[in-house]
Amino acid sequence: MVQMACLVMLLGNLVGGLISTVLHAFEKPAPPRKFFEKPSARLFIIGEIVLIAFAIYFHSMVRTNFTNWDIGYWVATFLMAPLFAIVGSQISKIAFAEKLAQNKRAWNKIEAKKKAKKAAAKKKADETLSDEEANLTKLKEGDGDGTLNDVEAELTKLEDDEDAFFNDSMNISNPND
Repeated sequence: MVQMACLVMLLGNLVGGLISTVLHAFEKPAPPRKFFEKPSARLFIIGEIVLIAFAIYFHSMVRTNFTNWDIGYWVATFLMAPLFAIVGSQISKIAFAEKLAQNKRAWNKIEAKKKAKKAAAKKKADETLSDEEANLTKLKEGDGDGTLNDVEAELTKLEDDEDAFFNDSMNISNPND
């Protein structure tokens, strides 16, 4: 019974590695995931927990005595399970190498488009507006004969009035001046 449980666990890890990579090959392009974000890693951890729980249950309820052979089977299965999962995954990666590479290239294109959009938006935000875009008009200088046009004359008059209003007689910081 112990040998059969260990064999089922090892074959489950082999098939799990195969299937997880096949599913990854046929999903839409996605960013690379960290190890513990991958479903295969999560399933492997759950499988190890189930193996430990089954070993404890088996030797506490079904057969209370255990031999060194039983301990050897459980420990070997616990240590070989990741190896079987990796072997299954590598077999699928070899079989679907082109599909996985195609997904990776597609994801790189998606990332490049996102970066280009961000760079274009940043460039547009950093650009200063031209006078026409901001609806501003520049004051034209006189015709070159030393005379001021009406707009320039009005602005000069306003500047003179402003200077007269804010003269030094209103300076209260130092009254002795």
